[in-house]
Amino acid sequence: MKNKGLSYFLRMQVGFLWLLCMVLCSQLHAQEHLTRNMLMLSNLNTDNGLSSARVYSIVEAEDGAMWISTKRGVDRYNGQQVRNYTLATDMQFSDACGRNIKLTKDSQQHIYAYDNKGKIYIYNKVKDTFQLQVNLLNVLGGSVVLNDLLVDDKGCFWMALDRGVYRMGPQSIAGSKDQTASSSPNKGKYILKNTYVNHIRFIGKQLLIGSPSGVFAYSPNASQPRLILRGYSVLSSYHDVKAHQIWLGTFHRGILLLDDRTWKPLSSLTQFSSLSDIPLIPVRSIIPYDAATILMAVDGAGVYAYDKKTYKTNLLLNTDGRPENVLHGNGVYALCKDHLGDLWMGSYSGGVDMAIPLEHTLEFVRHEYLNSQSLINNGVNDVMQSVDAQGRNSKIWYATDKGVSIYDEQTQQWHHALYNKVVLTICQTADGKVLAGTYGDGIFQVHADGSSSRAYSVSNGKLKTDYVYSIFKDSEGGLWIGCLDGDLVHIPSSLEKNGNVDNSVNYLPINEVQSIVESPDKKSIAVGTTHGCYRIDKRSLRVSRFFYPSEFPTFDYNFFVNAMVFQDARHIWIATDGGGLYLYDWQKHQVKNYTTSESLPSNTVYALVKTPIGKVWMSTDKGLAFIDHGKVTNLNFFKGLEREYKRMAVVRTQDGRMIFGSSEGAVVLASKFARGLNYKAPLRITGVEVEGKTFDEADQLEDWHAELFEMLQEGAMSFSHDEKTIIVHFESINYPYQHDIQYQYYLEGYDHQWSVPSAYQQARFANLPPGSYTLHVKAMGRSNGRILGESTLRIHIAQPWWNSWWAWIVYLCILGAIVYFGWDYYRERLHRKYYDEKINFFVNTAHNIRTPLSLVLAPLADLAKDTTLGDKSRKFLEMALRNGDKLLRMVTELLDFQKIAVAKTQVHLQKVELSVLLRQQVDKFQMSAQEKHISLRVLTCGQHTFSTDLSMMDLIFENLLSNAVKYTKVGGTITISASLDEVARHVCIQVSDTGIGIPKTEVKNIFQSFFRASNAVNSHEMGSGLGLMLTRQLVQKLGGKLTFESEEGKGTTFLIVLPDNGNVEVSVSSKSASLPETSDNSVSADKKIKSEESLKDTLLFVDDNEDLRQYIRMAFADQYHVVDVESGEAALKYLSENGECDIVVSDVMMPGMQGDELCRRIKENKETSWLPVILLTAKAGRDFMIEGLDLGADDYIAKPFDSAILASKIASMLKNRRRLSQYYMEQSLAIVRGEDSGQSSQKNLLPSEPSGPSVSSDEMNKSSDETNKSSDEKEPELDSIDQAFVEKATRLVLDNLSDTGFTIDRLCREMAMSRTLFYGKLKTLTGQGPQDFMRLIRLEQAAQYLKQGDSVLDVSVKTGFVNVKYFSTVFKKHFGVSPSKYE
Repeated sequence: MKNKGLSYFLRMQVGFLWLLCMVLCSQLHAQEHLTRNMLMLSNLNTDNGLSSARVYSIVEAEDGAMWISTKRGVDRYNGQQVRNYTLATDMQFSDACGRNIKLTKDSQQHIYAYDNKGKIYIYNKVKDTFQLQVNLLNVLGGSVVLNDLLVDDKGCFWMALDRGVYRMGPQSIAGSKDQTASSSPNKGKYILKNTYVNHIRFIGKQLLIGSPSGVFAYSPNASQPRLILRGYSVLSSYHDVKAHQIWLGTFHRGILLLDDRTWKPLSSLTQFSSLSDIPLIPVRSIIPYDAATILMAVDGAGVYAYDKKTYKTNLLLNTDGRPENVLHGNGVYALCKDHLGDLWMGSYSGGVDMAIPLEHTLEFVRHEYLNSQSLINNGVNDVMQSVDAQGRNSKIWYATDKGVSIYDEQTQQWHHALYNKVVLTICQTADGKVLAGTYGDGIFQVHADGSSSRAYSVSNGKLKTDYVYSIFKDSEGGLWIGCLDGDLVHIPSSLEKNGNVDNSVNYLPINEVQSIVESPDKKSIAVGTTHGCYRIDKRSLRVSRFFYPSEFPTFDYNFFVNAMVFQDARHIWIATDGGGLYLYDWQKHQVKNYTTSESLPSNTVYALVKTPIGKVWMSTDKGLAFIDHGKVTNLNFFKGLEREYKRMAVVRTQDGRMIFGSSEGAVVLASKFARGLNYKAPLRITGVEVEGKTFDEADQLEDWHAELFEMLQEGAMSFSHDEKTIIVHFESINYPYQHDIQYQYYLEGYDHQWSVPSAYQQARFANLPPGSYTLHVKAMGRSNGRILGESTLRIHIAQPWWNSWWAWIVYLCILGAIVYFGWDYYRERLHRKYYDEKINFFVNTAHNIRTPLSLVLAPLADLAKDTTLGDKSRKFLEMALRNGDKLLRMVTELLDFQKIAVAKTQVHLQKVELSVLLRQQVDKFQMSAQEKHISLRVLTCGQHTFSTDLSMMDLIFENLLSNAVKYTKVGGTITISASLDEVARHVCIQVSDTGIGIPKTEVKNIFQSFFRASNAVNSHEMGSGLGLMLTRQLVQKLGGKLTFESEEGKGTTFLIVLPDNGNVEVSVSSKSASLPETSDNSVSADKKIKSEESLKDTLLFVDDNEDLRQYIRMAFADQYHVVDVESGEAALKYLSENGECDIVVSDVMMPGMQGDELCRRIKENKETSWLPVILLTAKAGRDFMIEGLDLGADDYIAKPFDSAILASKIASMLKNRRRLSQYYMEQSLAIVRGEDSGQSSQKNLLPSEPSGPSVSSDEMNKSSDETNKSSDEKEPELDSIDQAFVEKATRLVLDNLSDTGFTIDRLCREMAMSRTLFYGKLKTLTGQGPQDFMRLIRLEQAAQYLKQGDSVLDVSVKTGFVNVKYFSTVFKKHFGVSPSKYE
C-alpha cells in the first residue's frame, strides 16, 4: 500500500508538472502568435498612382518589385513609384465591361496577366510592355470566361474556364531566347468539359480543380478528372507540403482541409475546429505567413490567421480598429507575402494595404476611443517602470495630459488614475510609493489599482508651488522636486520614509526646473533649467553653476535645458530647446555641439537615455535618433517614428526596452531595434529614357525600348547628337526601410561633384554635349549614411555631322576661302581708300572754291539788278555770271560724285513724259551746240510716261551731252533717240555723236574713276575723269544699265536701258522739308514790322571767311544788328556771356567746331535752345539738307546763296516768333481780364517789338483785327507745355499782386528755374523780359480795378505799386491816358 501510495504520488507530481509545462507553453505560444499590434500598416491607392482601387491579385517579381492587377490594368510598385501598364485590346469598350485582371508567375519568374475575357498577356521586359500571347476568342470561338491560369514547368497553359479546364502547349515567351512564336497559338485540349471551373492548382503531380459543383483531381495518367467532393465551390487553395494538408477556400462553406495523400477531408479534427469562426462567405486567397501561421482573405470580413501551434483562428486585420492600423477595405481578394516578410493585401475597394512585421522590436501604445483597456490620453509627458522587491510584477506608468495610466505587463490589464489632471512627471520612491507631479495640483501618491491621494502641495504647506515639473529620486532615496516658479525642494530620505516633513526640508533658490539627474559618483545632483545648469553637492547642498550664459559670453549657445544624462564622471550630455545637443566637459569647461548638420532630426531635443554600452538615445520634436562614439544615427527611417515627443518622457526598462512619450502616444523600442539598420537593398539601374523622342507608331516605340534594354544590359548607352536629354531610372527595394533609402549620382565628365542625396529615383541630364560619360549611382541609408549599393553606366553622345572630321575639312576649306576673299577685300578697301582720299581732296577744293564763288556771284547778282548799267558793262556782267555759273556746275559735279561715292543719294521716283524729258535736256545744251555749229537732234518714240528720278536724269544727261558737245568737232551731229521694249518692259535711250570716239585699247577703263581717254586728254578740253563713272552709278541706282559702242575718229553711242514702270502707279517719295516761301504779303508785313520796331534784331553770323562776313555785315546792316564771329567756339562764347541774339546763321564746314556741331550744342542748351538757326553749306543736295535739319537746324541754304532769299528766310522766322510771342502775351493778359484763354487762341495777332515798350491791349486787338484780314496767314503752332508755363507764371504774379516784395528771384524760385533759363524761355514765348512781364500784368489788373470804380490809390496798392505817382506815369505810358481818366 505504501508503494502504491508513493507511485500514485509520483504520478500526480508528473501530471502536475506536465500540466504546468502545457500551461507555460500555451502562455508562451499566446504571446508569440501573430497579432495586429505586431504589424505596421500603410496603404497604396489611387492617390499614390495606383490605376484603380479595385485590386484582384498581387505577385512579387524576381527583382523585388510588386505587380498589382486592378480593374484598369497592371501596376508595378517599387516602394516609392507606381508605374501603370495597360493591356492592349481591339475591343476597348466591350472588354472594359465587367473586366477583371489577374496575375500569375511561372517557374522562370515570367509575369503573366490575364482577364476574364480570355486574353493572356506576358510581360516583355525587353520592350517594357505586356504583349498578347493568347486570345481564347480566336482559339475556342464564342464567349469565353477565364477564371484562373497556371503555367507549368514546360510552359503549358492550364486555364480554368466557364466551359471546363483547357490545356494549351508551350508558347514562345516574349523576351526569351526563343523568338519563334507563331502568329496563331497551338490548339490545345479540354481536360474537363462542360463544367464551370473557378480555381485550379497543382498538388504535386496532380491538378486540383475547384468548381461550383465540387472538387476534382486530375492525374496526367488519367483520361478524365475524378470527383473528390461534392457541394463545395472552391475559390482558392494552399498546399502545406510538410503537413500533407490541402487548404481549400470555398464560396459559402468557409475553409475545408484535405489530406494530400488520401484526398479525404480533415476538418473534423478538433485542431481545426476554430476555423468555424470564419464567416461563411467567400475565401478569396490562402497563403502561409510563417511556419506557424496560415492567412486567409475573406471577402467582406478582412484577413484571418490560423495558428498551427495553438490551433486558434483569430481575426487579424479588418477595417475596424485604430485608424492607423486598419485595412482600407474588408473585401480582400489577394494576399501575397514578399521575400522580406511583408504582407500585401489587395481589396475590392481599398487598394493595396501593406503590413510590415515589427518583429517584436517596435510597438506603438495609443489611446483607443471608448476602450478603457488602452492609454488614457495620447499626450504622454513621462514614463516609468515599477517592479517589486524581487524585480517582478513589472508595471509601466504613463503620465499624460489627462491623468495616469498603469499597464500591468503580467495581466496585460490597464488601470487609470488622476482623471483630467495634467501629470508632468512620475517617480517611484525608495519604499515603492509612486508619486505623480501635476501642473497646478501638486504631487499625488498613485496606487497600482488607480486610487490616489494628495502627498505634497501648497495647501498642506509642503510645497511653495503646485506646478511640479520634475521629481527625481537619488541613489540614497532622497527626493528632489523641481517646480516652475518655486524653489527646488530636497527631502532627505529619512524624512521621506517616515513621512515627517518638517522645517529641515531644504529649499534651494532654483526655479524653472526642467530636468534632474545624479552624477555617476553619486556625490552631486545636476539640475537643468530654462537658463542653464546647476550642480548641487548632496552633502553640503552647495550650489554652483555650469553651462550658463556668463560662462560662454562670446558663443551662440542655447541654454534652455530640456534633459540631461551623464556619459561618464567627466562628461554630461545636455539637450536644449532649439540649440541641439551639447557634450559638456566638467574639467575643461568645454562644449561640443551636435545639430541637424550632424544628422540630428531636429535641434529641439526633448529626452535622453543611455544604454549600458554607452549609446545615448534621444527624442526630438521631429523624431528619434541615437549617438554612438560621436556619430549620430537618425531613426526616422521607419514609418511612425517621425513625430513630436515630450520633454524628459523616456524610460529604459529592465529588459532593455526604451519607451518614449510623445504627443501621439508612446513608442516602445526593443534593444535590438537598431539592428534593422543593417538591412539590404541592392541598387539596380532599371531604365533609360530619352526626353522629347516621339514615335508615330506603337511598334516603333517597342523597338526603341528593346534597343534601350539591350544597351542597358551591356552597361553602355549610345545616342545620337540630338538625343541629348537623358533620364536614368534606378531603384533599391526594401519596403520596411524604403523611407530610409536615398540616392546620389555623379556623371563623370559632366558633373563636378555628387548630387545632393534625395529619395528621387531618377537622374535627368539636359542638353549633354557630345562626348563619353560614366554615370555613377549609389543608394545609401538616410539614418547612418551606409552605402546600400552602387552601379555605373557608360553613356556616349555622338558628334553631330557638322562636328565630324570631314566637316572640319570643309570648314578649313571655307576658312581658307574666307581668308583669301578677305585679303582681296582688304586690298580693295585700300584701293578704295586711295580713291576716297582723292575724292575728299577734290571735294574740299570744291568747297573752298564755292565760298569765294559765293562772294563773286552774290555781288554780281546785286549789280545785275542795277538798271543804270550800260550795255557794255551789262554784257561783261552777264559773261562773268555765265562763266561763274559754269564754274559752279563743275564744282557741283565734284560734290555730286562724292554723294554717289558714299552711297547717300536716294532714289525719288516721279512720273515723267519721255519726250518732254528729252526735249528739256536738249534745250539745256542747244546754245552750246550752236556755238560749235553742231546739229543737236531728238528722235522720240511718241507719248510715253514712266517713273524715274529727275535729279539723277539731269546729271546723267548733263554728263553725256556735255561730253558729246565737248568732243564733237565743229559741224558734227549729236542725236538723242528713245525706244520701248514692250516685251522686256524697258525704256531705251541712245545718245550718239560723231566725235573723236574712244581708242579700242582704252574701252575697258572708260568707267574708272579719274580716267580720261588719251585722245580726250590731247583735245585740251577740260575734264575730271569722273563724269562717266558717276553716270554709270546713277543709271545703276535707277535699276538700269549703261553700255556704249565707240570707234575712234567716228564717234560714240551710249545706250541707257531703264526699267519701264510707266503703267504702274509709283508713289513719289516725299521730298525733304521744303524751304519757306516768301510772298509779297510777307515782304510787306516785314516792312510793316520794321517800321514799327525802334530797335533792330540781332543777327549772329558765323563763318571762317572774312570776306563773306564783311559782305553779310554790309548787306544786312540796314535791317539787323549784325554780330559776326569766325568760329563755332567764338559763337558759343558770345552766347554764354549773355550776348544779345535773335537768330544765328552759320557755315557748316569750318576749322575747329563745325557748324552742325554748333547747331546741336545751341539746341541742347536750355538757355539757347529757342534761338532759330540757319545753316549755310557748300554741300548742296537734298540728303545733306535732311541731315542738317535732323541736327536741329531751322533751315538749310546751299552755297552760293541768294542774299534776298536769306534775308526773306531770316525775316520770316523772326516774324513767326514775334507772332507766337504776341499770342502768349495776349493769353496771359486774357487770364488777367478773366477771359477764356481758348477764345484768345483764335485771334491771329500781329507781332510786337521783342524788347521795346509795351503795347496796349487795345492796340494789340486792333492789330489783330487788321492781321486777320490776311487770309493766307497761318495759325501759330502751339505747345501745351509752353501754354502751361505762361499760365503758371501769370497766376503766380496775380497771386502775389499786392506783395511789393515779390521780385523776379521769387518768381524764378516758384517756377523752379534758374534766373537765366527763366528769362530766356519767358522772353522767347512772350517777347517780354520778367520785369516787363510782371509790369504788364499789374497794369492790366489795374485797368480791371479802375473799371470796377476803385480809387487810383487803392488800385496802386492792390497792384503792388508803392508810389502812386510812378503808377500814374507807367499807366499813362501804357494806356495813353492817366488812371483817373481811364474808363
